[in-house]
Amino acid sequence: MTTFTFTKSKILSANPGEYTDSERSYLRLYVTDKGKRSLGVYKWSPELQRPVRISLGEYMGEDAAVLRDRALEAFRTHETRAKGQKEGKPEAEEALTPREYLTAYTAALRADPTTSDPRWAEKIFNRFYEDWLDKPLASITPAMMDDRHTQTVIRNGPAAAGRAAKAFKAVLSYARKKRGYLGRNITLGLKIQESPQRTRVLDNNERAQVIAALDDPILMPYVKPFIRLLMLTGVRWGNLASARWEDMDLDTGEWIIPWRKSKNRHELRVRLRPDAVQVLKDWAAYQELDGTSGEWVFPSPKNSSSGHIEEPSFAWNRVQKLAGLKKHATLHDLRRTFGSTLLQADVPMAVVRDALGHKSIAVTEKHYAFLNKRATDPHIDRVAL
Repeated sequence: MTTFTFTKSKILSANPGEYTDSERSYLRLYVTDKGKRSLGVYKWSPELQRPVRISLGEYMGEDAAVLRDRALEAFRTHETRAKGQKEGKPEAEEALTPREYLTAYTAALRADPTTSDPRWAEKIFNRFYEDWLDKPLASITPAMMDDRHTQTVIRNGPAAAGRAAKAFKAVLSYARKKRGYLGRNITLGLKIQESPQRTRVLDNNERAQVIAALDDPILMPYVKPFIRLLMLTGVRWGNLASARWEDMDLDTGEWIIPWRKSKNRHELRVRLRPDAVQVLKDWAAYQELDGTSGEWVFPSPKNSSSGHIEEPSFAWNRVQKLAGLKKHATLHDLRRTFGSTLLQADVPMAVVRDALGHKSIAVTEKHYAFLNKRATDPHIDRVAL
């Protein structure tokens, strides 16, 4: 077994195998052949009089100092429980921590084939509730929850605060329904501040700037075809990230998104324009030369656990900087831009509904109501009153 001083860069560059931290010999790193990195504790237990293994879950990019603290706390918790069991004390489910419930919840999502991003709550907890992960869940009060939500609104905005609250609600609901947690529902009555509906669309100049930026050699090879396909199809980025070649028919120009991957749980048939088909053909040819052809249209360059790319927003942010966009846009704004462009070109609402995969025209009208205001403003402004 190899021993080295754990740092973020060394953990991320470690080859498949098992490793020991030179500063904390009981802290272990496990790297699979597919590149998945998980952490654990392997240490002699005085209470049990034998070595024990304790999982710390998948590596999420934490600093080594945080990992060492987590390992020590996990072992202390283990010993406390072992001592209680020896003395015949039943373990109280309420003593479990958010980290333990979160790990179980994430594992349940991974086992569900309809879940597009099983780590969604895990990512949010690591960002907004990291200091709570190892507290007993029962020690977190409604007042603490309300204060954390208010501070998140101030620092990160109502949209981020709403997502954070949603994640905590989901994990707490799982703890109560699936793990028998009997503590208080600390999210009950939480006043979530809703953010206004986004209306951001890219204008013609911005689209041209983005397309030009995609040729910058600093970008990874997958970025250009990925962003262009989002612009040409209007699909949700999660669907494109998890697309399989077997679902693409480049001869007929049709891509079938299985119902399990569809937001509205219906099979979607995406029309691939000739220029979108060409992008896919060029990308397939590149993969063939590069030796990366396989199941996924966009395989993960970092060997993610899913096998396909999972965090394209980081690459998109780099594209925006290269393009010189003065106003931030999200990947979902590319979908909104696609729909808006169709409607402004007088494409019938029913066609736009089908192109976007909406359940009904009412949904399409709701999301694009802001276009009606933009259409009426010039007429009102030109009238002398």
